[in-house]
Amino acid sequence: MALRLLRAFARSLSLPEDAFDALYGRYPNEHVKLIRYPGQSAEESQQGVGAHKDSGFLTFLLQDEQRGLQVEVTSGNWVDAAPKPGAFVVNIGELLELATNGYLRATVHRVLSPPEGQERISIAFSSARSSTPRCRSISCPTRWRRKRWGRPAIPPIR
Repeated sequence: MALRLLRAFARSLSLPEDAFDALYGRYPNEHVKLIRYPGQSAEESQQGVGAHKDSGFLTFLLQDEQRGLQVEVTSGNWVDAAPKPGAFVVNIGELLELATNGYLRATVHRVLSPPEGQERISIAFSSARSSTPRCRSISCPTRWRRKRWGRPAIPPIR
């Protein structure tokens, strides 16, 4: 599933479909984890997981019906990623951001704990590159390349 989505990203970015294949690797490092967030009383911290970016290429997240996942859309501005039955969340990770010279941005997100007496369950499937000794950028169009210490020439995809 991750490779199919990476190939769709490549096509949408006017790159060859297999542009990410060499970076992703023949035997990618895939990680599955089940995460339980127990409910917290109003007096306790509501932080389930603090703000972070995922490190791999992509993370697919299947949520239960409990709210709590939030995405930072601009600095300090958080929006709920409400669960939808039959759907999952896709996070772009830091390796995909690196591979596209920052054109695709890793998703900053956090999880708030549910109220006391409830719990939140998530299943996360993360994909990363293989254990290739170095990770090189793909051949990105010139307009994406950063000038030293600069930003991409065109705005990131949201």
